[in-house]
Amino acid sequence: MNLQHWQSCSDQRNILHYARLVLWFGKLLPVDDTGTVIFGPNRLIHANDPEADLKTVEHSGRAIEAGRQDLEKQMAMFGLTYLMPKTGNQTATERAIDSSENNSALLGWALIFQDAVNLALDYTGKYCGHDEGSNGSVVINTSFKDALSDQDYRILIESFNCLKS
Repeated sequence: MNLQHWQSCSDQRNILHYARLVLWFGKLLPVDDTGTVIFGPNRLIHANDPEADLKTVEHSGRAIEAGRQDLEKQMAMFGLTYLMPKTGNQTATERAIDSSENNSALLGWALIFQDAVNLALDYTGKYCGHDEGSNGSVVINTSFKDALSDQDYRILIESFNCLKS
């Protein structure tokens, strides 16, 4: 999924690069001795032919926007996998492996956040002149499987699906 996202994001960036460039269309414009249209900044393009024309060509950009939105929706749904419960029959070993793989990043983030808040409480207490160890502490819930019910997951997914339509 990460590789697919990276490739799609790379393609999207490449498309945006070209889509943002100005594309010019000109007809019956004056040319120099080599047959090249004299064109550039600080230049006046003057044509004597009444049929001469110079315009910028621009597309609507709907396909580019659709690609960007699809990419964002896919990554948002992928982010929910850290909270989604495993379904189906699994052995105890499979459950333990899946739990350690799926929760390792989320658990790590929660514990880092817990350490940061506790450190902030310590610094605040020291700044206010309190004794070390009397500044309080927090414990972040790391039981993610119990955080949301099956109904909560369904509501999240239905809400997400409503956003993309």
